[in-house]
This record gives sequence, structure tokens and C-alpha cells, in this order.
Amino acid sequence: MKIYLWGSTFCGVTFVTYLLNTNGRFLDLMDYIEEPQFFLLCVLTFALLWLYMWWISRLVRLLFVLLSKMRPSFRWPMYGAYFLTVGLSITTFHLCLLHFLYSLVNSGIVASGYMRIGFPIFVTILFVYTSLVLWKPSCSVFHDSHIRRWWKKGRRAVQWKDRQLALSVGDMYGNGVAEQDDAHKIGHSSGGASKSVPSVVVEPVPLLDKVRILDILIYLSTRNGGVLYLMDGRVLYTKYTANVIASWLANEWFLKVGKGRYVNMFHLRRSKTSKYHLVAPPAAMNALCGAGNLDDRKLRKLLSVTEWFEGNLAQHEKARVNLPVDCWDEYFAY
Repeated sequence: MKIYLWGSTFCGVTFVTYLLNTNGRFLDLMDYIEEPQFFLLCVLTFALLWLYMWWISRLVRLLFVLLSKMRPSFRWPMYGAYFLTVGLSITTFHLCLLHFLYSLVNSGIVASGYMRIGFPIFVTILFVYTSLVLWKPSCSVFHDSHIRRWWKKGRRAVQWKDRQLALSVGDMYGNGVAEQDDAHKIGHSSGGASKSVPSVVVEPVPLLDKVRILDILIYLSTRNGGVLYLMDGRVLYTKYTANVIASWLANEWFLKVGKGRYVNMFHLRRSKTSKYHLVAPPAAMNALCGAGNLDDRKLRKLLSVTEWFEGNLAQHEKARVNLPVDCWDEYFAY
């Protein structure tokens, strides 16, 4: 499937490259073959198209992360902002580059006739591809790519250091221990002997495009992937839907509490005010409301058990005694 996608994309980019460089004279192939400058322009255009496709895939990924945090009423404005951002960023860069190239030969974009024929063709192709990637992100060859860049790794390291200054493991698990006795005491509801979860909790480790599974507090599954809300407040986008949870060793700790919404019961307990509302350690709640950009109402909604899944919570509490507690070394490449 990947070979077919790459092959079809390569052929499509090649055709679009030829179309953009010939404009309305795309049938006069023999006339262009005799011009050496034509091949240089094709190579440059070919490289630019791949750059534009990569940029659009990054914007689509950012769009879905933002949509996961917003109310449904804000979705259409975000779609409009997405098309506007793609259009302005790419067309501005494209026109500036063409202006520079035409200036080298003492010509201009308007004088060359590009704005009359070439530019409308370019904008049409850009709009079609932008809409296609928004409708089905898997059509992009960059959808499954997780390119390791030093600037990305450095940015995450700085963000991690800043959060660690405000959030320590002692704060996360120490201050909340007294309030989480019910969550960390595992036993049958019939009054059987209880079993304590080991108190040793491994400190979260920041890795590039990989996260420890038990550091995931909420897994919000969407049509095109999912959103991970971590204990330290980070919000990550993944290309996988929640179906991937079934393959994890710690899958039984993740409880479905709503449509496309899974929570990690290893860190959660019932609220004292509402038995179908779950609460996390105080530091984790504060981190999500701070670094995660969630307000109390949004976070409360994410941690609420809907009516259809109330039975799942009761069954989980009865089965906790048999759930694995030695899966801290399991990681998920999102």
C-alpha cells in the first residue's frame, strides 16, 4: 500500500510539475525538450511541490489537535483558518520565489503572463490537494512519517525541563496519595483482602515520538487518529485510533467511558461528589489545565463516565485485583 501511495504521488507530482511549467502549452512537449532551462525549472518545481505537501500535512496535523480542544461550533471557523493559512503561506512564498527568479532574467511575473494562466492553475491544484488531505489525511505520503529533527527534539527538551520545575513526581503522587487510597487500594467490593499497588512510580521519560503507556491519562479517539492527554500536561496527536489500545499489555487499565474516550484507571478514582466522575492526582489535574490548555469544565467532561458506560466502571473495580502492575516499561510510538 505504501509503495502504491509513493508511486502514485510521484507520478502525480511529475505531471503537475510539467503542467505548471508549460501552462496552456502542455501539448507542445517537443518544443520544451529542446530548452535546457525547462529541465532546471522542472527540478525546482518538483522539489517545491514536495515541500508544499509536507507543509500541508503538518498544518492538517495541527488542525486536528486544535479541533480536539474546541467546541463543535468552532470547527467551521477552524476549517476556514486552515484553508486561509495554507493559501496565504504557500502562495506568498511561491510568488516571492517566482519574482526573484524572473528578476534574474530581467522580467516580471505580470509581464510573463504567469498571473493570467499559470497562477490560476497553481491555485486550483493547491485547493484540490488541500481539500483531499483534509478529507483523508492518509492520502498524503507524509501522514505516517515521523521525521526526527534536532529542532523538534530540542524544543521538547526545553518544554520538559520547564514542566519538571513546576511538577515533580513527589507532587504528582505524594500530595495525592492520601486522596487516592480508594484508587490505589485494590480489592473486591465484597470486603476481601485488599492489595496495594506498588508505591514505586517511575518518573516520566520524554522520548521523541514515543510515550510511556501508563503516562497516558486520556486517549481521545477521532476519525483520523487520536489525541493523548498525558499526566504531565502534554497533549500529543497520534495517527492511531483507540483500536491500538487492545495490543497493549496495560490495555485493561484503559476504560472506555464515552464515545471514543478512554481513561487510564491506574491514576484515577471516583469523585467524592459524583460517583460517575473521575479525578486524577492534583498535580496532574493542574498540569492539564495549565500546559494542556484545558479548563475545568472541559477536563471534567473528559473524565466523566457517560450513562452507557457506567457498567464498565463497576466491572473494572471488581477486576482490578487481577490487572497487571508491572507494565511501566511499555512504550507507544505515536
